[in-house]
Amino acid sequence: MSFGAGVMIHFFENSRISIMVNPKTLPFFFGFVVLLLTFPTVHLGFDSDDFVHLEKILYQFGNPGSLHHFLNTIKNLFVFVTPEEVNNAFSADSHIWWAEKDIKIAFFRPLSSFSHWVDGYLWPGWPFLMHLQNVILFSLIVVFVGRLYFKLLNPLWLAGIAGCIFAIDDAHADAVKWIASRNSLWAFLFGILCILSHHNWRMEGYSRSRFFSYFWFGMSLLSAEGGVCTAAYLFAHALFIDREPGLSRFRCLWFYFLLGFVYVRTISYFGYGAASNELYVDPNQEPLRFIKNVITFIPILLLGQLAWPDPRYFRYCSEDLMISFWMSALLICLFLIGVMIPLIKKDQISRFWLTGMILSLIPVCGMGIPSERLLLYWYTCLVNLLTIPKGNFIEGYVLFYSLLSYLFIRFMPRSHSFWSQTVPHEGRY
Repeated sequence: MSFGAGVMIHFFENSRISIMVNPKTLPFFFGFVVLLLTFPTVHLGFDSDDFVHLEKILYQFGNPGSLHHFLNTIKNLFVFVTPEEVNNAFSADSHIWWAEKDIKIAFFRPLSSFSHWVDGYLWPGWPFLMHLQNVILFSLIVVFVGRLYFKLLNPLWLAGIAGCIFAIDDAHADAVKWIASRNSLWAFLFGILCILSHHNWRMEGYSRSRFFSYFWFGMSLLSAEGGVCTAAYLFAHALFIDREPGLSRFRCLWFYFLLGFVYVRTISYFGYGAASNELYVDPNQEPLRFIKNVITFIPILLLGQLAWPDPRYFRYCSEDLMISFWMSALLICLFLIGVMIPLIKKDQISRFWLTGMILSLIPVCGMGIPSERLLLYWYTCLVNLLTIPKGNFIEGYVLFYSLLSYLFIRFMPRSHSFWSQTVPHEGRY
């Protein structure tokens, strides 16, 4: 065992810190700290889509408080544009002439729509209370993510470090500070509850947790289409953690598959989805474009979360810089994966995390612009490095210096002035 890893383990195992790491109370402590850290966001007010939601709830969907208004909000709050609206606007000469006639941006998010309906009906002029919901939701997410770490990681102080890193990761800031992004918080919260319940059912023998896991999975899908990322971790759990022999371990996933199939068919039947726009890619309607996004965005998202820069800069780079950006990200990610593969072969928990993380990035590629805001399902890759069995000289140094590098890179100042020079002056649209 290397000197660096040995010092770290000796310090934690023989200090009071290891005694203080209580798996029952520490996640709540992290949640409370995050509540304090994110509380200043309640003063940010409305931004972009927030105004669209308010206008729909207060003026477009009928008389507030009526059943028609409620149902209209649930069905149409996240319907931004449909081909019918565009064709009607063309007929009336009241629409932008270069828009695609079959453009569609329409999402089925009934649970998230309900929370916004409550905002618009009870306190439409109080963005403070709307932001407060986001803050509380993220605090709950940190609590349950911490509980999941304590169930899967050993020793306990390792789970404590992982929970702390997840809580303070700046990639979650955009999802917390934007009211309209609450759907991703709801979907992720229910997704974590689903994974916890599934683990309790399969590994700890709590048969009742089986039905809770199905329920939470359905709630995650009804919060946002991003809830499908939960399936990535369920698959990874069956592949690497479940005790059933051979292919029989995948039998527990059949009902999740059924729920997902019903969800996809339902949104397709009622006309939800995305088409002919630069913001979203629907794999059902544009599979080739979606595959292209997967190949293009996954290295960018991986590099952006592991180090720097923010993935959203990629979309606004010039063509030459975009290619260089992608090639650099691909080479760095291949190098990191090459370093990790020999190490994770020895630990099934590390394989679970790595597989779940990579698979959960695929649905995120449905966005036209890659963004850290959608990476809530991405548990920081440092967790994989920290959970690697620490047995020989090389592994110890990878562990030790990965921690130092992560802390340095993630918290160093980011130069926005540099990236402002990469945007072509003539524009891209």
